[in-house]
Amino acid sequence: YDGLGEAIIRQQSKIEGLKEKQSQLKGNTVETANQYLKYQQNIDKATTQLAHMQAQQSRASDSIEKQKLGLYDLNKQVELSSKNTDSYSRILEAQGAKFQAQKAKLTGLTETHSKMSNQIKAEQQLLSHLGSEYGQTSSQYQTQAVKVNELTAKYKENEAEVKTLNRAVGLSL
Repeated sequence: YDGLGEAIIRQQSKIEGLKEKQSQLKGNTVETANQYLKYQQNIDKATTQLAHMQAQQSRASDSIEKQKLGLYDLNKQVELSSKNTDSYSRILEAQGAKFQAQKAKLTGLTETHSKMSNQIKAEQQLLSHLGSEYGQTSSQYQTQAVKVNELTAKYKENEAEVKTLNRAVGLSL
């Protein structure tokens, strides 16, 4: 990440140097025109490379922020909790223990619900960070806003399923 920042600075200096040399060209000869065109092609190429480096740096910065917020761990915890709940309740159902399967599913969904709440908070923090960093009209912010909305919808679906199972097994967790 830091090395990339240094490479970006070097690339910006390279572009400025090329622009300076291009601006110092004198005369109206074919050779001068060819030299001008050569500098412009090099400037365009260096500018494209700079844009790629800046995009890479932006992705690295976002990844570091996700790591700081613990999003990778939270996502994994929710995924594993959900899979564990589903597989265990299917085992119980296959054994004919439907009531125990529903109770196990309810317990697991409640646990997942709690983890999803933490996940939403972290995703909202990232959304706020991206809004400050790139602006609320940026693609990074908009993509994260969609992610927060989708996660919130899953959270609400989980909540509705918990309520349904609560009524089915007669518990109030």
